[in-house]
Amino acid sequence: MDKPPLTRHTYSDGVPSWFIARLLEPGARIRLGYDTFTIQSLIGSGGLGVIIKARRNNGDSVALKFLYDNGDLESRIMKERFFNEIRTTKLVGEISERCVKVYECGIYEMGGNVRVPFYSMEYIPGLSLEDIIFLRQRPFDVREICALMWLIADAINDIHRRNIVHRDIKPSNILFDENRAILKVTDFGISKDLKSTLNVTAHGTNEDTFVLGTVHYLSRYSFEKIHIDEREVAENQYGEFVHRRTGVPVFRNFDGSFEMSYKGKKIDLSVLSSTILFEIITRHNPFRNSPLTAAINDIISGKKLNLKAFCREYPFRVDSRIIRTPSLLSRFAEMIHRGSQPDMIQSYGSAAEIRNDIENIGKRALGRKFGAETIGTAMKNFFGVTLGEDFLLTLSNLENAFRGGTICDDADNIQRIILLYKLRRSDRFMEFVKSLLQRADQIAGAGKGDEKESRFLARLFKKLYQFSMEKQHLAAAEALQ
Repeated sequence: MDKPPLTRHTYSDGVPSWFIARLLEPGARIRLGYDTFTIQSLIGSGGLGVIIKARRNNGDSVALKFLYDNGDLESRIMKERFFNEIRTTKLVGEISERCVKVYECGIYEMGGNVRVPFYSMEYIPGLSLEDIIFLRQRPFDVREICALMWLIADAINDIHRRNIVHRDIKPSNILFDENRAILKVTDFGISKDLKSTLNVTAHGTNEDTFVLGTVHYLSRYSFEKIHIDEREVAENQYGEFVHRRTGVPVFRNFDGSFEMSYKGKKIDLSVLSSTILFEIITRHNPFRNSPLTAAINDIISGKKLNLKAFCREYPFRVDSRIIRTPSLLSRFAEMIHRGSQPDMIQSYGSAAEIRNDIENIGKRALGRKFGAETIGTAMKNFFGVTLGEDFLLTLSNLENAFRGGTICDDADNIQRIILLYKLRRSDRFMEFVKSLLQRADQIAGAGKGDEKESRFLARLFKKLYQFSMEKQHLAAAEALQ
């Protein structure tokens, strides 16, 4: 039986390497008011944003998010979204412990007349749900599935209470604080405040010509159209049609009627209860490896979110308890079906409804009350025993691949090593990294070697330096160039 393609862990990087290198100058200090931030290491980058770990004057760690601006239209759009992200993250962080908190924002004078907007936020010492799914060596069990879904739904409920739609709910935006065994939602760059007239797309762009968000985590309702009465339409200063009350772009059809894209809370609810629930159960996103048009068609049809069909074909990818219990499988399948309903009216109306359904599944499956204590126990075990076992198994696989000379055959091994470095620097793991350094020295010293292996190690140590700031990693990368 063929295995389905594993969820591939991709790190988009639209930020030029020189920009990241300038931010990561060892010991660099950034002043903001009376505070000073000392740069420590890279947390991540993607799109036009870079997130850096830094230390404040008082010794506390924070995360600094910087926006790369190359002056073109894309940068202007991203800048508008960046400031929207700051406002929104601050709003939700004030009312919910399940959302990352913003501290302050400012402009970093990088030099050479380069002025970079940035803001500081709570530092989360852990991995994202995407990272954990990527490292995961076996299915999530029922207790873990219910705990994760309940916590995410609770976070979304807090966000929606502020009348904010996140619009980019996905595993990489769900972070885990290992020290406190809690979950945090982040990245409000394309969120929408339903009470605000703020439009996060730049003027002159047509928000209906593209859909904001990550393709394989889009809701089918992102493509829904709502007819608008002509009396509710106004024209703004740029000559664009907008909804008179909300300021959302409105588009005129050939017959003179008006309509706008659906921007409501069901976008978040749909993705959570269908795609994300499906991926937590199966460790597989069915839309990820499809071309854009095919992925959109699959999202709208909902056919690939057939949990029962997936379990029949790939039972080893799902917790055996779900496979052996038809009623449990049916309840999860019903949730996924409701989340991807063609009729939006029949889908989930609130995150509280999703949370309640998960509670009911948890109570029936676990045979006792499913609540805060059960969730807390599940998460502590998840961060302690389970993640530790995944770490050791992943490390063993990497060690075997290195000894067998096949470690560079899988480009994803670079990210596995980076994630293990971020997760836990055990003596055994550091010995493994030392072995990789010794191999890099052998290749560089000989002046020749396997080109594929040389490129792999050069990319590995370049990235590892950004996350570790250890000079030996930078030296290894430069020697292999």
